[in-house]
Amino acid sequence: MTYTTAIQLETKNKMMKTLQYKRLKLPILGIVFLFGMLTVALSITIVVKINKKFSENGFSTEKLMINSKLLHQSSDLGLAESIRMDEVMTYLNELQRIATAFNGTRAVNTPGFNSTLDYIVNHLTANTNYKVNKTFFYMRDFALANNPVLISSINGVQKSYNYSTDISTADFYHVKFSTSVKFSKNMQLTAIPNVGCTDDDWQKALPPPEGHLPDFPVGNICADTPTGDPTQTIVIGSHSDSVAEGAGINDNGSGSAANLALAVTLARLFRSPSYPKYKYRVRFCWWGAEEEGLVGSVYHVIQALNSTVVGERFSDYLVNLNYDMLGSPNYIFGIYDGRTARNDTPPEALPGSNKITALFRDWFVRHQLPWDYTGFDGRSDYFPFLAGGIVAGGLFAGADDVKTQQERDRYDEMLGQGSGGMAGIIHDPCYHAECDTIQNINVFGYEKMVQAAAYALEFLGRHDDLKSWLYASSDIH
Repeated sequence: MTYTTAIQLETKNKMMKTLQYKRLKLPILGIVFLFGMLTVALSITIVVKINKKFSENGFSTEKLMINSKLLHQSSDLGLAESIRMDEVMTYLNELQRIATAFNGTRAVNTPGFNSTLDYIVNHLTANTNYKVNKTFFYMRDFALANNPVLISSINGVQKSYNYSTDISTADFYHVKFSTSVKFSKNMQLTAIPNVGCTDDDWQKALPPPEGHLPDFPVGNICADTPTGDPTQTIVIGSHSDSVAEGAGINDNGSGSAANLALAVTLARLFRSPSYPKYKYRVRFCWWGAEEEGLVGSVYHVIQALNSTVVGERFSDYLVNLNYDMLGSPNYIFGIYDGRTARNDTPPEALPGSNKITALFRDWFVRHQLPWDYTGFDGRSDYFPFLAGGIVAGGLFAGADDVKTQQERDRYDEMLGQGSGGMAGIIHDPCYHAECDTIQNINVFGYEKMVQAAAYALEFLGRHDDLKSWLYASSDIH
């Protein structure tokens, strides 16, 4: 999951440039290295303690069902019940194997990432009859080899400046991308004299370039069901890349594996004559470079906005469900809260997004499970869809927010004493860290999140008139 993003959208019909969150990759030496190792060890210890507390308390997967005003279809649904957690965990273990084989990471522009894409494509091809499409976009990236040094000498006074990744203590910091600027009102400009310098003078003062950064390809994968109306498409998305620091098994192997399980299980059900096919096409997508600033999903949306091909146009999409970090060890059952969408979200996307929020909430209520709203602030790949006016929603088990005492007590009360996790600890102590491995997954919490995701897809797929349910009549085109 991306920590922060900045994306500029011009109009509903034209999505503009991506303005990305970036990470700094610095070597760690001496005592800093020791501190980092101690931090990783502490995180692993916390994860082990959290998962041990959960494993010591038996859970029944059979929960009492209660009525819901929102659910107007039969509660005897098949997709959630057909999910095989041993299959999901096999996918996760394969992602761990890939990371282990390739220097412990599945970040973009690494063999680990490319092997992740190959695994997903090969598994879909072998186990479904979906149309599988891999598309590529190009990026540049760089990492600082050492901390930069900045020294000024003005009127004989020399001064050194502090570089730090902690913006609050840094005198200066590097950025990989600059962002667009949009002024909300007229601004007064001031002309600054150039003190006699010409353009040629400035050019001569510039040092020659040390080199050029080459582009590298990054892949998106989308797999379409062969049936269903392509002009009414349900998009299920998750990002396939990790950060460079680790294997990214929770962030976001958990979402990638859940997405793969949904796709394969639905294909298996569609082969059964007793399981009705959906009237809507379902498109399962794995976005690349989310950790670099939602680059893959933004690229896809831009391409769709510019497309005139039926089934590939942005207007052919009804809804996007996003799954990012579903297996956090100190988890919450987090539901994106449509009411917290950004103020500049197109209004036509808001009522349907609130319905998606309620859809997930009611599933957890009916299964007598705790749940929490989580911010819908654009930190994951649903954002470009939502910003373009498409209804969106999804699930999130938590990252770097601290589990409160109130949360812990509420989860204890509903799940059993000792099952609520640890108060005062973040939801994923291995977030964006080396210890985000297969041991970082809380299997019980993960299973419930995957089941909720399956339920939501089936509910939407079986809806008689999904477009009218998601959008006001005045917003349907």
